[in-house]
Amino acid sequence: MSEEQESARDDGGTREAGVRGFASSALLVGAVGAVLLAGWSLRGSPTPPPAAAAPEVKLGKTVPVEAAPPPPVEAAVTVPEVETPPPAPPRAAAPVPAAVPVAKPADDAGRLAATGRAFTAQLLVACRADTVDRLRAEARGADKLYVLPATVHGSSCWRVCWGAYGSAKEASAAADLPKALRGKEHPGAVEIAKVLP
Repeated sequence: MSEEQESARDDGGTREAGVRGFASSALLVGAVGAVLLAGWSLRGSPTPPPAAAAPEVKLGKTVPVEAAPPPPVEAAVTVPEVETPPPAPPRAAAPVPAAVPVAKPADDAGRLAATGRAFTAQLLVACRADTVDRLRAEARGADKLYVLPATVHGSSCWRVCWGAYGSAKEASAAADLPKALRGKEHPGAVEIAKVLP
């Protein structure tokens, strides 16, 4: 055999070995890539919970399945009785305190409306029942004193008025107001229709 033929045979063997080496390297790289890709895709998805073990069954024999332990029994706890205060009564929109007779403001509103006049002299707006009681005592039962319910900043109060007049000027003067009811401030004229409940 000549050298050329021998050299060609050696080159062919080397080439064949190179192709085999390249193919196995490519397969190795492909396998590593597939493993990495599978790992990456599995990492993003949650792991499913393990399936419950099915009872083992043999032909002709039944094997009992291990039962879950019973839930723990909770001990009865004795709670000492605590005295709770009675619930507060529901709040009405504008309740009238007990010191002022409940029927009196409604009666006064009816009496004032029945006068047929347009104005009354407002002496003050009181949010304390004792102030209203004091003015009633000073008026000594005068039938021209009117106590009307009013609400001031969400609180139940009373508008204390005197007389019924045909004009705002007459109501501001309140010439017939007793001295005992004249305070430091001058009475103000208010329209009866606007102050009635």
